[in-house]
Amino acid sequence: MKSRRIVLVGAAVSCLLAGCGDSGSDQVTTVTVTAPVAGGTAGNGHSATVEAMPAAEDLTPRGNAVGTVGEPLTSGCVGQVCDLTVTVTGIEVNPADCDVYGDGQVVVVHHTIVTGPNLPAQVWDPMGTSSWMAVDEHGTVNSKITGGWVGCGDSADELMPNSTYHLTTPLNVPATHTTLIWRPINSGKDLIAARGLEFSLSPSQ
Repeated sequence: MKSRRIVLVGAAVSCLLAGCGDSGSDQVTTVTVTAPVAGGTAGNGHSATVEAMPAAEDLTPRGNAVGTVGEPLTSGCVGQVCDLTVTVTGIEVNPADCDVYGDGQVVVVHHTIVTGPNLPAQVWDPMGTSSWMAVDEHGTVNSKITGGWVGCGDSADELMPNSTYHLTTPLNVPATHTTLIWRPINSGKDLIAARGLEFSLSPSQ
C-alpha cells in the first residue's frame, strides 16, 4: 500500500473546521505536527491563570478555541511560576509502531507536563484519553475514540509535584472525523478560558 508522509515543524494546528476525508482511498496518510517542548517553571500558586475568554468570532462553531501546537497552557501561576504547565508538542496520524484497537485511524497526541512544588493532590493527566473527542465535516461528534493500545508511548497516573512528564495519548479516530477536540475535565478546566480546543487532522494543502 502506498503511503504518504507530511511533516509540519513548529506549525500551529489552526483549522477551525474539519477537512474532507476520502474514506475510499487506498492511501495511508501520516501527518506529523511537532513543536519545541515548552519548559514550565515550578510554582507555589493555586489561583487559576487562564487568559480572557476569546471573542466569539475567534471561536469555532462548537464554542471552542483553536488549539496551537507548542503553546503552553498554565494554571496556578504567580508571575512566571506555575503549579501546572501542559503543552501539546505534536499530533501524529497513523504513526509507525503504534497500534490502537478499533477500526479507525490511529491518532496520538504528544504532550509535556511540568508540575510545581505545591501541585494539589489527585491531579491526573488533563489530556488523557477521556478528555478527547472527534468531529466530522457535518458536525457529528464521536466521543468513543479510546481503546487499548500497544507501543504508542508513555502515560502517567496521578501526577507528582516537581516533575516533568513526556506523555502520549493514543486515540482511535474514524477516518471521516478530521477535527480533534480536547475538552478538559477536572484539573484541566483551569488551563483554558474556552470550553475546549480544536486541532485539525487534515494535511496542509
